[in-house]
Amino acid sequence: MPLKFEDRDFKVENFEGKKCARCGSSNSFLDEIYDDNADIHYYCNDTDYCDSNLEVGEKNMILDMRNVSKVFGKFCPKCLENTGANFNSSICPTCKSVVGVNDVNLTLASGEVLGIVGESGSGKSTLLQLIYQDQKASLGEIFVKDL
Repeated sequence: MPLKFEDRDFKVENFEGKKCARCGSSNSFLDEIYDDNADIHYYCNDTDYCDSNLEVGEKNMILDMRNVSKVFGKFCPKCLENTGANFNSSICPTCKSVVGVNDVNLTLASGEVLGIVGESGSGKSTLLQLIYQDQKASLGEIFVKDL
């Protein structure tokens, strides 16, 4: 018999196909968290379990990029919101800065292969320069393991 409350029936949450935003686990109980923009993120309910997954994953991780953006020029607050595919331009209309890459997230583990493809001017070379740390990211974090 399902659990019932006076005002509503109890319903088991279903997070099928969802993964923990922190460790990537898809086989644990998840908490549904809303951020300041009302976007939903899922995190392991058991932080010790999540930490143990991270320890295993971090041993093999050789590259981790989180929310990385590169802007060439002044970089005003409107650069990232007024450029991109929806605007058909990488040039900020406000300050004329050029957005090389915007909000890149990727991880690479030992033994994996990364291929970067795209149209001319899409930011492939800038992304590689960020990975090799020939360029400094305007925003975000890049972790590269010494091999």
